[in-house]
Amino acid sequence: MDRIPYDPALERCPDFAGPKHQRARAYLIADAALADITTDEEAAQHLRDEWTTENNEQRTLYQQQVEADKAVEEQRVAQEQDARRLQSEEKKKKEEEDLKEKEKARAVLHPIDRSKGIGAAQVRLHPYARQKMERREQFPLWYCLSTACRDAAEEARLITDDTFFDITRSSDGKLAFLPTSSARPSKNAIPDVLLTWAQLLEARTLFLQSLHLGNFPQSHVAMFSEFYANMEMHAYAKQEVGRLALVRYHALALEDWYDRNRQGDPFNLALIDEARLRECKEDIRDKKGRTQDTVFERKMSEVDVLKRRLESLMSSPSHSLPQSPRKRQRSDSMTNHPPVSPSPQKRHASKESFAQSFRKADPDQATDHPSRCPLCLGCFRHNIRTCERTVLWDDKTPARCKRNERGHLENPAGQELCSNWQRPNGCTDNRHPSKHECSGCGDHGHGAQVCSLGPK
Repeated sequence: MDRIPYDPALERCPDFAGPKHQRARAYLIADAALADITTDEEAAQHLRDEWTTENNEQRTLYQQQVEADKAVEEQRVAQEQDARRLQSEEKKKKEEEDLKEKEKARAVLHPIDRSKGIGAAQVRLHPYARQKMERREQFPLWYCLSTACRDAAEEARLITDDTFFDITRSSDGKLAFLPTSSARPSKNAIPDVLLTWAQLLEARTLFLQSLHLGNFPQSHVAMFSEFYANMEMHAYAKQEVGRLALVRYHALALEDWYDRNRQGDPFNLALIDEARLRECKEDIRDKKGRTQDTVFERKMSEVDVLKRRLESLMSSPSHSLPQSPRKRQRSDSMTNHPPVSPSPQKRHASKESFAQSFRKADPDQATDHPSRCPLCLGCFRHNIRTCERTVLWDDKTPARCKRNERGHLENPAGQELCSNWQRPNGCTDNRHPSKHECSGCGDHGHGAQVCSLGPK
């Protein structure tokens, strides 16, 4: 059925009584089948009735067409809405899936305890030591010091896009990336035998806390804990030489245990071998004895040099030090005042003053040897204010401290030390007790002048 292009209700009924429809009216009057139509008026009314009937039918059909079009439109709109809804649901589902994938790569956020503050700084094991611990291999205990941990954290903050990475496997079996530089040994590391007693006690805490990285059995964890506890409670820990012997014993015993463990014949490290510990103590004493002999010979040589210099000065005609050209010219111009030779008492005083210029200034702590250099602990003649030696006076032991840009002493942790504390007179200022630390061994009970690492 053809569509009705417009609304039939808008059509107007034609004027069937007019001259335009005269022929149609005449045809109706002449039609024998329409006997009831005899006049023009009846014929015009018949035409109007037929047009009205046809128009009403068209109106009905048009209304049905409009309703059908409306139903089709509603169906189309509904289909579009369903399509948009499905598309939106699919988009939302995809976004949720993408969010889940992102959440898998993100760190887990745990519930927050609002009453808990930051607390003390978290100490992290050096990456090189962490790698060794995970492999259950030996590494210098220096890596468990706070200094080494801070160095590792600083290197981690300096990682750039050009940094190369190594692939390693963590304790839970997952692969992880570590910066190549951070997983390498530190150039500042020192062997266990050169640690101080204070450094050994500090490092053992983080060492014991990190044993879980290697998944050590509980029996081994207990053995290491008892080993350090037995050393700390040993009678040698109360003696200066004994502490040095314990540090040496610790380095040798730990190295032997790892070697024997690789061979499949480990021993109980917690059992202190008293005989071997005494050998370590004797080795320390022998080393100190040889050092003292060397220092004594050096001192005697310095005394001979000073004696010859004093004798040379005293035997000169003027009994005085050589003058500069300006002073010599001024002295020559004073012809009315000839030079007077100093008296024997003044010469003696000058000799004592020159000899005491290298001695300690405190009469209560006067000794027979010159003051020690706070950096290398040496008593030989050199400028102790600008000394920058990297080894101690024996030319073997690495110096513990160094000078910073301002020329002040700085310990391995980067803290400036009190210079007065290292002098013979000591320091009475109690406003900076943390700076009262021996520059030689790190002990807070004395300064450089009485350090056991210095010459006797």
